[in-house]
Amino acid sequence: MNTPSRHARRSCLAWLCLTLAGLGPLGCGDSDRKDPGPVTPGENGDASAFCEEFWDAVCDHAELCGCDPQIVGNCRGIQCAGPLFEGSDDPIERGTLIFDPAAAGALFARLRNPSTSCDGVYADLGLDSYSALSFGGVFRGTLPEGSPCSLQGSKQRPGVTECVAGSLCLPDGQGEQRCLKLAGVGESCSVNPNEPDSNCLLRKGPDSDNEFESAFDALVCLPSAGSSSSGTCATNAPNGASCDDDDQCESGRCVTSSNDGPSTCAQALSSGSRCEASSDCETGYCGSGNAGRLCVPQAADGVECVEDQACRSGACMLDGVTGMGVCAPAPVPAAVPIGGACSRSDDCASLFCYDGRCAPRVCGTLN
Repeated sequence: MNTPSRHARRSCLAWLCLTLAGLGPLGCGDSDRKDPGPVTPGENGDASAFCEEFWDAVCDHAELCGCDPQIVGNCRGIQCAGPLFEGSDDPIERGTLIFDPAAAGALFARLRNPSTSCDGVYADLGLDSYSALSFGGVFRGTLPEGSPCSLQGSKQRPGVTECVAGSLCLPDGQGEQRCLKLAGVGESCSVNPNEPDSNCLLRKGPDSDNEFESAFDALVCLPSAGSSSSGTCATNAPNGASCDDDDQCESGRCVTSSNDGPSTCAQALSSGSRCEASSDCETGYCGSGNAGRLCVPQAADGVECVEDQACRSGACMLDGVTGMGVCAPAPVPAAVPIGGACSRSDDCASLFCYDGRCAPRVCGTLN
């Protein structure tokens, strides 16, 4: 009875495609790709084979982890199209981005090491939300902090910034693209009304789904007293602060402006108020009824329900007799080991059930 959150998470496979697409005009598709044969990773600093080599290593890793042949086969069908960069806009040719073949080789070797964990590609590589931005040092920018930059970066697109490690090409307070130092909790940031999180980024490992969404969404740049251009990266922003995600707000509610202005943190709505999402409500649930969508109290065990958020326990389970959803005690933590029988992913310690058996988590992130 699970329902998607307001801010739907990207699949890991889509994330990896986006990552490599961020490096240039690469594509990820379902076409069969040719085996490039034995290639020295990034030989002589040549990055042209990186995409093929990376996917070969990822698929080898999936096979080593015991993923189902169907999943491995789909992985090997991923296609890379075109060079990383083309023409005069090649930052490697300009020297503003360096491809490190030694770092690339270490990356591939870790994926092909049988003792490497099988939790997810980024987790298995030991990357956090900062080191993932350069693919573990494979692509290193050379432009110092404060420099104008043209290769626009993104916290969601590793490996695309010409800026030195620890910084990213982002809009500054005046909207100009510059290399801005990434900042953690309590560190200074550049206030940007159009980008509430500005250059703030929480340093942490991947989430349970092998992504970094919580690192992206955790912080907001709060203006300092008497200043409109500088601020401090913080969690739990107060009401009235600019935001772009509910998780940034102390109230748990980030409201989109009705006049095209910036979204702001706002007080959660009381019971009986009209709402759009459960995150709007103090009660924790926005339910549908004859009067429309209203904030209502969450139900106790045994009460009929249509989704998990309707229940205090957070678990709306299908009643085998009535065929209706009923609030039930929260499920016992996942315990079925890899190889054990399962009917859903929540049954498994790895959180991935495939064809009736619990499988390594990395197989789920590539499925």
